[in-house]
This record gives sequence, C-alpha cells and structure tokens, in this order.
Amino acid sequence: MLQNKKHAFYLCNISILILGFNAIFAKIILLSAEHIILGRALVAACCLGLYLKQQNIQLRPKSKRTFIYMLGLALLMGIHWIAMFKAIKVSNVALALVAVFTFPMFTTLLEPIVLKKRFKPRYLISAILVLIGILVMDPSIDLDNNISQGILWGLISAISFALRNIYTRKYIHHIPASKLMFYQSTIVAILLSPLLVTIPSTFRVLDIVLILVLGSIFTALAHTLFSKSLERLSASFVGILSCIQPIYGSTLAFLIIKEVPSKRTLLGGVIILTVVIFHSIHLYIKQKNKIENKLSPPG
Repeated sequence: MLQNKKHAFYLCNISILILGFNAIFAKIILLSAEHIILGRALVAACCLGLYLKQQNIQLRPKSKRTFIYMLGLALLMGIHWIAMFKAIKVSNVALALVAVFTFPMFTTLLEPIVLKKRFKPRYLISAILVLIGILVMDPSIDLDNNISQGILWGLISAISFALRNIYTRKYIHHIPASKLMFYQSTIVAILLSPLLVTIPSTFRVLDIVLILVLGSIFTALAHTLFSKSLERLSASFVGILSCIQPIYGSTLAFLIIKEVPSKRTLLGGVIILTVVIFHSIHLYIKQKNKIENKLSPPG
C-alpha cells in the first residue's frame, strides 16, 4: 500500500509538472486562445476516447439528464480554458497562473450558495487576503493595461473552474475523471467547431504540431496520470500538491521563453499562493477521513 501511494505521489507530481507547460503553449502558438482551445479539445477528445475504449469503458452517457449536466460542465470548462489562455496571452505566465489559482477561494465562497451549505466567516477572511494579493500585483486596476486584463481573465477562469468543480460534486460525482474529461473535451470541440472557418491563412505548420502535442501529451496524458494518482491519494491532498503548478509554470516560462515576472507579481503571488496552500491544508485535515470526488486540476 505504501509503495502504491508513493507511486501515486510521483504520478501526481509528474502530471502537475506537465500541466505547468500549458502556459508556454499559450505564448508560443500564434493563434487566438479560442482557436488553440478548439484544437486542444479536439485532440484531447480523440486521445481520451481511444484510452477509454482500450479500457473497455462505455462512452455513451447513461441518461439524457447526464448529457445535459455534461453540456453545462463543458461550457464552464471551455470558459475556464479560454479565459486562462487569454490571461496568459495578454499578460504573463506567473500573473495569469496566480490569478487562476484563486479558484479554491471562489469554491468556498460559491459552494454555500450552490449546495445550500452554511457559510463560514473564515473563508471571507481568506478571500480578503487574496484580494490584497491581487491589489499588490495591480494597485491601479485599470482595464486599459495588460496586467489588469490578465488578472480579470484569470479570475474569470478561476470562477468558471470553481463552478465546474462544485456542480460536478452536486450532479455527476459518480463519473470517473478521465471519462468526464473526454465528455468535456468533446463538447468543447463541438461548440467551438464553427471557428474552423475563421482560422487565419497565416497559421504555421508548427502551430498544428504544437496543438497536437498540447492536446495529447499536455492534456489527455496529464489528466489521465492525475486521475490515476487519485486512485491512491485523496483529492484534498492532491489539491495541496496542485498549488505548486503556478511555480512550475512560472519557472518554465523563465527557462524557455525568458519571461521574468515583476517584483509586484512575485509579492502578490506569494501572498495569494500562501493563502491558497493554507486553505488547502485546512480542507485536507478536515476531509481526510471522508470519501472525496475525483476532480481534475486547472489547466
């Protein structure tokens, strides 16, 4: 059992590292965020479909109601992906990923409303600290500058991802993570398919290659490894590990595309990630003896 958990721990870290590369693709692929997500979702759906078939897992939804839930969740996942990539394109990797990783705060703020739970004041304190971190990164809050735009898109991505996780818990917690990601990737690809006629004629062959790699290795494989790790590790513990994804992404951006975050971004990011990590540890301590749902990480 200990060896299995150790193996799952390594799988989880590898998947988070792989997902950290996603931000780099947003920077180096010379297409819009919407076009990149269309290609990413299409490739991921094909790869995950083949994987599920190989595992003899039935692909069809069990009921019409399940399909309707899937459609709604796919919309939220599509918004999360597109907003995240827009945040990275208009600002920088470190700032965008820190903004996206405010999603645990939005989860605790929105969950009492959606699931009719009691609201706990300490979550509001955490949210205020996150807001302070955001103000440190961008005290001007001017949507004419790239920093504010990046934060706004990152927060939209975080809110949509938080809602996606909450509604997954409420309606379709029984569906395995890989199958859920297959449904969502497929629906996102179908919904964005009209954009195929708007792909610019100046796109590069390299962009196609990069999208194939992004959709297969850095989406389908990464989420499959993440799902495998959840077979032995609790979701709350994995949530703590996932908090290092912005650090991975920022480090990779520095090494690969020589992107250096500002001192304000670093300081605000430290404040936000510290709050998120402590919040995740609190949830882990609280939920370690409960049965938890299999949710995917952002990215």
